Amino acid sequence: MKQLIALMFFMTFFAHASDTEPGSQYLQAAEAGDRRAQYFLADTWFSSGDSAQAALWAEKAAKGGDVDAMALLSQIHFSQGDYAQAKALAQQANIAGSKRGAIMLARVLVNTQAGTTD
Repeated sequence: MKQLIALMFFMTFFAHASDTEPGSQYLQAAEAGDRRAQYFLADTWFSSGDSAQAALWAEKAAKGGDVDAMALLSQIHFSQGDYAQAKALAQQANIAGSKRGAIMLARVLVNTQAGTTD
């Protein structure tokens, strides 16, 4: 039993040893211009705490037409205190049909730091 547990531990360790940075599984497709891969890469960077890398990839995906990436950009601006830009991006994403955009718009509209609540 101990051998089996040790084997499972080592297999898990080596399975992830090639992932050197967040979102590396999306990098090749993102660099090739796949807007959804760019969005996933941006979301992964944002989740890992690197807003600069997240914004870079989210902007590329949003320019390519990914509305969820626009909503992610809204979230990035919101987390940095740029509520006006966060609201504008969230509104655009919401109008385009992004559920993430609708959620971000709601967050901005109820946040008293963003101004008068709606």
